[in-house]
Amino acid sequence: MARPPNEPNPSDGPLELFATEHRRYRKRSGLTQAALADQLNYTPQFVGMIEVAERTPSRQYVDGADRILNADGGLINCWLLLTRLHIPKWFGPFMDVEAQATAMHEWEWAFIPGLLQTAAYATALIKAGRPHISDEKVEHEVDVRMHRQELLHRPAPPMLWTVIDEYAFRRVVGGPGVMRAQLDHLLKMAELPNVVVQILPFDAGPHPGQIGAFKILELDDQPGVVWVEGPDEGHFIDREDQVAECIRRYDHLRAMALSPAASRKMITAPLE
Repeated sequence: MARPPNEPNPSDGPLELFATEHRRYRKRSGLTQAALADQLNYTPQFVGMIEVAERTPSRQYVDGADRILNADGGLINCWLLLTRLHIPKWFGPFMDVEAQATAMHEWEWAFIPGLLQTAAYATALIKAGRPHISDEKVEHEVDVRMHRQELLHRPAPPMLWTVIDEYAFRRVVGGPGVMRAQLDHLLKMAELPNVVVQILPFDAGPHPGQIGAFKILELDDQPGVVWVEGPDEGHFIDREDQVAECIRRYDHLRAMALSPAASRKMITAPLE
């Protein structure tokens, strides 16, 4: 039987496979797109775009759809294939923990944190850091980074509290236009009720963040963990004393940084 023209071919790629499986499970359940959308608190248009492979769903959406459609992990497995196809194996575990985190406290000295980046800034950053990789690989990595940002906009988003060294937004990445758009985006993200941005100014002097960037992730009913990323791979720190030391360092950085309001003024200055 010929496939309807609006149905994607699952052999075209993981996004098309997910769309096909989503449609199959939904029809098996007897639900319309509108009925499923209502149960998931999304619009019917969003569900329709997923089923024609025009949107990549968030993990939260997939978890809900898998449960409602009684897919028994089938949709989750397709989603994992979709998201992991173009990311390093070592980064997958971090994405899982990040998606479950209730709060994240991040210190970054070299660049704007990934969850707050624009696509253009991320593209320029990846190309500069690894000039040997293909444009296709860069595009896939940027797509994954943009996809991760959806967690900040979900119905019950985690708190993201980030302290950024002044160096990170003084260095121009991708040219003046890209950098200007990035700073404007950073200001808009800082307006979200679950996002706090502080800048650690140059005149703060030596500080406990000189050991490098790190992110503290808090989880419901589980001990917190710390993620440290190097040039080629990253790793978790979960030993209680080491996590406590990172928390102390972060608290000092937060105390040394400008207030959120003063930070906003510093970020706004280059835009005026």
